[in-house]
Amino acid sequence: MAINEITTSRFRDLPLPGHPGGGIVRVGAASGRLTRGSGAALLALGLAGAAVTLYLGLQSPVFVTRDAVAGVRTALVAVYVLAGIYVWRRRPAEPFGPVIVVLGLTYVLTDPIGAADPVAHSVGRLVNAAWVGLWIFAFLAFPAGRLGSRIDRAILGFYAATALVLWPLVALFANTVPPAGVLTSCGTKCPENGLQVTWSLRGVGHAAAAFSTAAATIALVATVVSLAGRMRSAVKLERRTVAPVLAAAALVIDGYVLNAVHPTHGTVHDVNLLLSASAALLGPLAFVVGPLRGELFVSRSLWRGLASFDYVRFSSGNVEELCRRALGDSSLRLAIAVAPPANYHDLDGAAIPARVVSSAGVTHLERDRKSYVLLHDPRLSAGYTTLVERVGALAVTLVEYGQMLRDVVFSRRRLAEAESEERARLERDLHDGAQQRLLAIQLRLGELARSTTGSPLEAQIEGVAHEAAAAADEIRRISHGIYPSVLVEQGVADAVRGIPVPPGLRLCVIDKGTGRLGAPVERALYFSVVECLQNATKHATARSLIVTLEPGADTVDVSVEDDGGGFDVTASRGAGLTSIRDRIESVGGTIAITSTIGHGTIVDLRVPSS
Repeated sequence: MAINEITTSRFRDLPLPGHPGGGIVRVGAASGRLTRGSGAALLALGLAGAAVTLYLGLQSPVFVTRDAVAGVRTALVAVYVLAGIYVWRRRPAEPFGPVIVVLGLTYVLTDPIGAADPVAHSVGRLVNAAWVGLWIFAFLAFPAGRLGSRIDRAILGFYAATALVLWPLVALFANTVPPAGVLTSCGTKCPENGLQVTWSLRGVGHAAAAFSTAAATIALVATVVSLAGRMRSAVKLERRTVAPVLAAAALVIDGYVLNAVHPTHGTVHDVNLLLSASAALLGPLAFVVGPLRGELFVSRSLWRGLASFDYVRFSSGNVEELCRRALGDSSLRLAIAVAPPANYHDLDGAAIPARVVSSAGVTHLERDRKSYVLLHDPRLSAGYTTLVERVGALAVTLVEYGQMLRDVVFSRRRLAEAESEERARLERDLHDGAQQRLLAIQLRLGELARSTTGSPLEAQIEGVAHEAAAAADEIRRISHGIYPSVLVEQGVADAVRGIPVPPGLRLCVIDKGTGRLGAPVERALYFSVVECLQNATKHATARSLIVTLEPGADTVDVSVEDDGGGFDVTASRGAGLTSIRDRIESVGGTIAITSTIGHGTIVDLRVPSS
């Protein structure tokens, strides 16, 4: 399995309200969820450690500003543990929460640094040096809880290697151990190195101490530089998430360097204490605030995207663009996993090149028996899995809703096509059947009338002939309404002009150069206009009807305006409006109705031009 592939043997269910069949998307999840009992135990342990730190700090005879240092060190333990528990509970799929908890609990082990006993003080210094390495790891591993690049591993490896080589020399040969930061500063009251075994090599020990301070400074500065490098990431989500952590790390480095340059008490020491105290407490807060900023960025992007999402002209490209904006990743692609493994197709069925897959992070999402995949920037595979999974779950839901929407549109289109074919058949049957028979009857009656000239039957036969002619005209009018031949031959504008209107209604057709359209579109527009005319005459008692046809870039707008009595659009659920909506949406169009009681009605239809 590739390192940048998010998948496990266990799954978490993400309920999606409103989706048929329960709406479950299964996504990879880790099993490191913190239970309520375990969280309470860790909290109690953290508070106990904070109490120990407070007690020992207030008893310290060597701290320069004892009360302030004791309070800050105590708060640091408590805040780190609380932040770690929060992150652990919120993001159980990643190990960063446990890292923060361990960082807080192990800080208690540095408490001997405040002791006056030389051995205890020196041991505390050694432990503090190890704790700095853990601090570097935490900041470099944010937000995933594991190192993600060779540079980060090199920085931590450099610090660990120099500490393992230099600190034994410091402990064995230096007469004093180097300063470890303002929160452990003892000024002129620092005890001598209680672990020193000989004075003869104190020069080696002092050199090792100087080099260890320089190496720690280099590693800390490199940590800040590495975090700053993430701010140039192509993924906006990462930049939003890392920014608070970078600020906190920079403050810590400033305090460390300032203490190394000016470790004694005085104004500079007091300023540095305030700076370092703020930095120490901002670190764990940044671990919490950073991911929250990332979540807020994703939520806002999703809301903006969903608000402008075109559900009528739905496409997989629209869904992909929504996900790209939500995660700030312009390379993101939504795909379907097919056999064999690591073989992916886009939603249109085209195979995705292997080179694209090999360079991307892969997040698997399962819907029933269909496997979807998000291909994204590899950096989103570390620390952002929960957000990626949530966005992916929404994408899968939108895709399946889109498929259902297309099915509905195609069903409506098939029904409209079937209705049109049935109308054409009825028109042919009336024209070729009943209408022709009535014409034949008219001819026979004419011959019969001529043969009975002057007889009493002549007037009766002529009367029957007139009735037959009227019936033929009525059938001709009905067949024209069922499916007018002019619609097929000349288009929708001329067909609308030929609509028979009742006495007292004026029909005005304004065609701004529409031209011929696709047959399904023309049928949908024509019969929708017919329905509008019937509604205007039956229900609104309109006296005039204005139909305007205006072509656009790739659409045609048709406006049907009457001067009738109007109606309440929100309360209307008539069969006529439903028929119009079904016809227009079956060809991918939209309908908008504007009406005020007493001021007429405007029906705006927009359909694709092909």
